[in-house]
Amino acid sequence: MCGAAAWVAAVVPTLGSSPALGGCGKNRAWGALEPPTWALLRAWAPVNILFVAMVWTSFAALASLGIPMASILKNLTNLFVICGDYWLRGRTYGRRVWTTLGLLAASAVCGAATDLAFSVHGYCWQLANCAATAAYSLALRESMDRVAGLTATRKVPDHNRGCDGQRGPRLAVLSW
Repeated sequence: MCGAAAWVAAVVPTLGSSPALGGCGKNRAWGALEPPTWALLRAWAPVNILFVAMVWTSFAALASLGIPMASILKNLTNLFVICGDYWLRGRTYGRRVWTTLGLLAASAVCGAATDLAFSVHGYCWQLANCAATAAYSLALRESMDRVAGLTATRKVPDHNRGCDGQRGPRLAVLSW
């Protein structure tokens, strides 16, 4: 598969998996979840598409970059998120935050300058991954607020209940 067909093959199962899995947990120890509706699917669609873009670009970057270099460049995502917060929400940050982000950017430049297997293709994919990850992070909060308004309980379900004292050991054994 290539191009648009691959995107459709990746996004459609992602869009349907959350409500489908939510239906499996209904009336069980996982807790009752909202029934899937088109409004909920539309509210989660942008975040799901950005998630697929984030994973997709990560794999594409790793095809041309080593893991250490990808990890160093992944730190640039923080810079993208901070700039997105400033641009979209008008949030401001102190001098220490900007100093830290400057050091992160300097480490990425130094790492790139000493990269023996430099690949423009890989760096472009990694920058696209940083942008997709930042967009996912920025869009997630808004989507969660939108979804909370569409549910009967007016809050987003908590799917982290599998880590409590009773289920945690059982999940650890099952995953081992």
